[in-house]
Amino acid sequence: MVVIGLFFSIAGDALLLNNGNEWFMFGLLSFLVGHLFYVAAMIRRWEFSLLTLVCVVPIGLYSWLIGWQLHNGIMTNSDNSALWLSVAIYVSVISVMCWTAIMSRNWHATVGAILFAVSDSILAWNKFVSNVPASGIWIMLTYFAAQLFIAGSIANVFGDRQLSKGRVVRM
Repeated sequence: MVVIGLFFSIAGDALLLNNGNEWFMFGLLSFLVGHLFYVAAMIRRWEFSLLTLVCVVPIGLYSWLIGWQLHNGIMTNSDNSALWLSVAIYVSVISVMCWTAIMSRNWHATVGAILFAVSDSILAWNKFVSNVPASGIWIMLTYFAAQLFIAGSIANVFGDRQLSKGRVVRM
């Protein structure tokens, strides 16, 4: 699932290289599908606890705040107003990805998902709200680190158990 998510991210990167709202929408859709594959991979490792459940509150609050600012920024430009629903859905999906990563208790997935949200927040803020100084550098640093951590979550999922003196232990 993670590998398929990475494939859709690569496709999203290629689509975002083009200018125009149509290409932005295609890139957004590709990343959204990639995030859904990441969610599917992480949800298989879901480990419920009260602490991880409570994490939905700050994620939801952040999503609402960033979503509200993006809404205001998008709606001030009539050329972008058609993007609002797609952006709102995307914010929701990446928020679910963050929460699912936390619920998986896989620190690679959690760090990766949060970095992805940071990267996309900078990108969206820069595109729809106001200029972010050195945005290109911050977007790419957080994006590539996010993909590295998410890809690393595979090793954490499959390599987190090791046989030690005849018993299975968590590492």
